[in-house]
Amino acid sequence: MKVAQIGFVAFAMMIWTVNAIAQVAGGTAYYFAANGRNANNCTSRATACQTIARAQGITYAPGSSINFRGGDNFTGCWVLTPTNVASGGDKNNPIIVQSYGTGRATLTSNCTGNLVPLLDIGGVSGVTVQNLKFVGGGQTYVGILVEGPGDTIVIQNNEITGFVYNNIDPPGPESEWNLGAEVLVVGLGSYKMSGCNPLNNIQVLNNELHGAAVTSPDDNGIGSSVVACPSPNISNVHFAGNHVWNMGGGGSFPPNGILVAGVASGIVEHNLVHDIGANQTTCGGPIGIMALNAGSGTSPGSILIQFNEVYNVQPVPEQGLGCDFAAYDIDGGGTLNVTVQYNYSHDNAGAAWMICCGAGDGNVIRYNISENDDKYYKSGGVVAVSDVVFKVYNNTIWVPPVGTDPENHAQACYVFGYNGTFPVGALIANNICYAGSPDQWGQAWYANSSGQVPPDIANVEFIHNLYNDGGLWHINGDVYHSLPEVLAIGKEAGSVVSDPKVTNPGGGGTCAWHPTRHNGPQPCPAAYRLLTRSLGLDAGVDLQAAPYNLDVGTRDYYGNPITTTPNIGADQYMPETSSTGRKK
Repeated sequence: MKVAQIGFVAFAMMIWTVNAIAQVAGGTAYYFAANGRNANNCTSRATACQTIARAQGITYAPGSSINFRGGDNFTGCWVLTPTNVASGGDKNNPIIVQSYGTGRATLTSNCTGNLVPLLDIGGVSGVTVQNLKFVGGGQTYVGILVEGPGDTIVIQNNEITGFVYNNIDPPGPESEWNLGAEVLVVGLGSYKMSGCNPLNNIQVLNNELHGAAVTSPDDNGIGSSVVACPSPNISNVHFAGNHVWNMGGGGSFPPNGILVAGVASGIVEHNLVHDIGANQTTCGGPIGIMALNAGSGTSPGSILIQFNEVYNVQPVPEQGLGCDFAAYDIDGGGTLNVTVQYNYSHDNAGAAWMICCGAGDGNVIRYNISENDDKYYKSGGVVAVSDVVFKVYNNTIWVPPVGTDPENHAQACYVFGYNGTFPVGALIANNICYAGSPDQWGQAWYANSSGQVPPDIANVEFIHNLYNDGGLWHINGDVYHSLPEVLAIGKEAGSVVSDPKVTNPGGGGTCAWHPTRHNGPQPCPAAYRLLTRSLGLDAGVDLQAAPYNLDVGTRDYYGNPITTTPNIGADQYMPETSSTGRKK
């Protein structure tokens, strides 16, 4: 999927959802109310039935609707599987589960056990769940579980809260599934827990997914498969417009805001994720938005993570334990061809962006902004990368000057680890790195490849980056104190050491935008636009030209067009100046 198509694809998917709901036909409308009677036929508001158990016992044809009266509460757990959708469903004529009347109906769980959710959609196609509230009872792992095989499942405009992994099940053959989520998508399993069955066109849109407090044990906002199959086989996901917060965790697996695992293709966009991992302190910590065992080897940009804001991925109380705690992570299982772009991250304990721990080649991090990330030494840098072919370009990184606690600051803008040899093709270009604070040993680092067994980063190309004054480079066991020293070893051609001169460094803060409008976080933070006297203007390398020949997209973080005379950093706008007399 080319970047120029992204906006159209996202828009088309939203329009498709609306049309699909409008076109339902051929089924029966069923009604449920707190004052209904299960002896009724359920087919009108006047003859509404009463319980989730009664809803479970009906056989639904494509085009049917299952309507719960707004303001009422219904307790139980139930499924939509071939047991009560005998046809297997129809992706073009969905069954709709929703509220009717005034407000949302509440569905409250009373079930326990591994992979026993409040609502299980398994082995069927064509289901839309909308305008409901799902509440866990403190012992239910999952709010809505989507299992393969299936096609076209839409979960939208719901509030889902209180679903936790609580360690109540003993270890067994399904122990790898012991995790909780408000929404869990497991295309690599099935509703019978056998085989690797695919899912296609899974949309999780405009939901509120949260715990009751920052330390609530809710496990994941949106989770997906963690079981190893020959290749990812969840395709065409769209996770957009969701607000995810208060995933405190506390189970065997760290919590995440959004986990894109076992997914071959899709878009994760316009989500607001914050206050993740309060109860975690161990290594292998939580992530805001993570791609794991994901991506397609034949499609560059097969997974797009864009236009999101992530903050406060951190333990509570604040402490410098563990690792990860990153905003965005491309990780494990040969994850490849993931593009992370147009995102904002700030005030996270760990890195802004990671490419880590078994990820594959072809991953790209570009046109993002990071403010005050890696503030508790969780990952050792704002960008943490392992030994694969990656492209990190045109990002803006601001590590603040030393504050009241000089031991709690990022160790580097870029950290290299995992003691491998980095291949030819790894690229760090056109980035602004403001390394404003020293680490606990009194050193401010731009790039750091130190460690017990330092990795070999001789092949990593650094070009046309902009650094503030006062930082160091650690490359292959040696420390370099100045740009001329690094130029002498063949790195940082075209780079600059200067005050980046942006509008209000450190003034990004939390953005005021609404995820369901799919409108942000841009133009916030406006704090990192280049001033007319910045040496970053027109100082980047054209990565579209040889020898790079990259598809760099069509826009920057702020929506400005990309040209052949790029700036350094995430802002590509060129104001009119007396020296150039032109605009980009």
